[in-house]
This record gives sequence, structure tokens and C-alpha cells, in this order.
Amino acid sequence: MIVEDGTQVENSNSYVSLLEANLYFQDRTHSSSWENFDDKSKALITASSMLDWSLDWKGEKTSPSQSMEFPRQKLLLDTGDYLDTDIIPKNLKVATFELALASLEKDRAKGFDLAGLDSIQISSLKISTNQQIGLNQAKKIIPDVVKHILGDLINSGIRLVRA
Repeated sequence: MIVEDGTQVENSNSYVSLLEANLYFQDRTHSSSWENFDDKSKALITASSMLDWSLDWKGEKTSPSQSMEFPRQKLLLDTGDYLDTDIIPKNLKVATFELALASLEKDRAKGFDLAGLDSIQISSLKISTNQQIGLNQAKKIIPDVVKHILGDLINSGIRLVRA
């Protein structure tokens, strides 16, 4: 595990260390699945990656060559201040812990790309989804509680990616 500490660590793959996670879960209720899990480092690396892949972050990477989405620059917080460009915010660390714990219950990396949509149409192009995959059956990659923890670090709209 190579932890990003806000200094753009080369090849980093986690926002938190195993020590930080163990200290966090030591004081958290309902964390026995974390205590009993053998490969905690993989869970933290996977949670960090899922956050980076799945969310539309405010601001921009501090350096285009950094391996993770944080640290960031030009990230305007709800307070009107800009996030320091050399830190990993505490709420990002907490979100990583919580997503790692939630991922022990089920594989959140295996989501449905069009879950909850019946169809989408742009001009003459129309894509219809399998009607058996409803919103209630679909897995959410990032739970709402994790998005809530991240607060003003993420954009709340739909993320569009140009192909």
C-alpha cells in the first residue's frame, strides 16, 4: 500500500494507511467485520480507487501526473475558502474508511452502469436497458452516506464522460 499524504506520492493507491483505519474502527460501533477481515490493505486500496473512479470531484488535480485524484487545487468549499493543495481532507479519509467497511459486505465495484434507467435518448440514438434491472435491485457503488460524508468535495450532478 502506498499512501497519498498530500505530497503527490508517486504511484500512491490509498488515501489512508492501515494504522489510520485501525484507529478509526477502534472507536466505531458495528465494525466487527473490519476487525475480522484479513486483507484490510486491499479493502482500503479498493475503496480509494472506487472513490476516484466513481465521483465527479470539484477542482482539479494539483499535478496531471499524480496517480490519484487528491491532492486538488481550485477546489472551492461551501465556506468560500479554497481547500489547501497539500492535504488529504479528513472527510475523504472517513469516506474511504466507510466505503472499505461497506465493501466487505458485497462487491461494490460490480455495479450496473445504467441501473435505474429505462432508456436514454440523444437525438436519434436511443439506448434501452434491461427492464428487469430496476432501481431497487441495482447496487450502488458509492453509498449515499459516503457521498454525504464527502460533502462539498464532490459535484452533485450527473457525471458525463466524453467517449
